[in-house]
Amino acid sequence: MSAQHHDTEAIPIGTPVVAADGHLLGSVIEVHPHYLVIAQEGLPHEDLEVPARAIAAFEDGRVRLSVNKSALTAVDDDATFHRQRPDA
Repeated sequence: MSAQHHDTEAIPIGTPVVAADGHLLGSVIEVHPHYLVIAQEGLPHEDLEVPARAIAAFEDGRVRLSVNKSALTAVDDDATFHRQRPDA
């Protein structure tokens, strides 16, 4: 998948997500047509929203981003209270 396709439906829950600088950010916990939600490694309740346009590639079982963590938006816990996670 290239950045032009934005085919988020092909990305399974649990897929590792790597920032442009090579750092592992976490893993996919939600897949939506225009964005992904990832749980950050070791940081429960600190999920990040990844817009589809920030996906550089989905290959070798990983999502590689075209941006670093600082370019991503933290998920507002109040707005996503409906989500129930085992580690929440």
